[in-house]
Amino acid sequence: MPRSLRALAIGLAALFGATGLAVGVAAVLPSDDVLFLPTPAEPVGPLVRLQGMSVNNVTTGAGILFVAVAERPASRLEALLGSRLHAGAEVVPAAELIPPGSSREEQDVVDRTDMSDSQQTAAIVAERAAGRTVTVDHVGARVDDTAMPDGSSPARAAGVRAGNVIIQVDRHAVRSVGELRAALALRHPGDRIAVRFRATSGVHDTTIVARAAPGDAHRALLGIGASDASHVTLPVTVRYVLGDVVGPSAGLAFTLEIYRSLAQPDLTRGHRVAVTGTISLDGSVGPIGGVSQKAIGAAEAGADVFLVPMANVAEARAAAPEGLRVIGVRSFTEALAVLRGLTTK
Repeated sequence: MPRSLRALAIGLAALFGATGLAVGVAAVLPSDDVLFLPTPAEPVGPLVRLQGMSVNNVTTGAGILFVAVAERPASRLEALLGSRLHAGAEVVPAAELIPPGSSREEQDVVDRTDMSDSQQTAAIVAERAAGRTVTVDHVGARVDDTAMPDGSSPARAAGVRAGNVIIQVDRHAVRSVGELRAALALRHPGDRIAVRFRATSGVHDTTIVARAAPGDAHRALLGIGASDASHVTLPVTVRYVLGDVVGPSAGLAFTLEIYRSLAQPDLTRGHRVAVTGTISLDGSVGPIGGVSQKAIGAAEAGADVFLVPMANVAEARAAAPEGLRVIGVRSFTEALAVLRGLTTK
């Protein structure tokens, strides 16, 4: 081989070798992104246990399915190529999954709390719809997060964390977020506010120096997101067996399965129905993330109908494989109407 051709061949081999090495390195080095991947929908029945009733262990054929998204750190190669490496994948910057001023640890608490709330709310809505009497007693203002865009949450600085329940402000009992807001309305930015809260370690007292609310220099702010902490008495106890699933997006699926068990066993009319959407105490259905991956997961599980929040219906239909019927709903009542209107298979 002429010297010039030999040199060219050696150069190309070196180039391809270096390229292969770079690709190999990129395939294992972590990025700052998260990969969302489709995962097949699963039957809800085996995961929901109702007191005094047999477990719905049916995993094939007709029934209600819930849809989750597999989430894991993306390698640098996956962050670069995304769906070209994994069908239906989406690359999301990790920073977008954590509110400004929060942390990964606090967001984990929020996600797990959201899942616990969705389970409880699903049972309340379903049992009320089935004619049962449910009692809800408010017992405080639960701290959902201490996220502030600039990171300067006065509550966090005073030792308050997500999951704590505020039960008293300046000697005034606090049983709800409304009562917390009423107590804070009497104070001013810069005031030192005495706060009593309940944590897993017991009841604690602290003092929070209020700051001004963004855009309102006269309104006192503790620097928390909060919701009502409640003690719920259910006529039929519901237990969930879910493993590592977190977040609120299975709320509607839980609600429909509990209602089906209590009131209408043939609710799906012989259809295999995948369901996603949050659920609120008034029965309204809220939007969720990862709906494109969930549409693929619904089809992979053999669903022929996919109920989604109305806010997500366009995206779900754009991603849905052929043969999957996507229907948007705004409430639990609408979801029931859709299922009852299906032609029996």
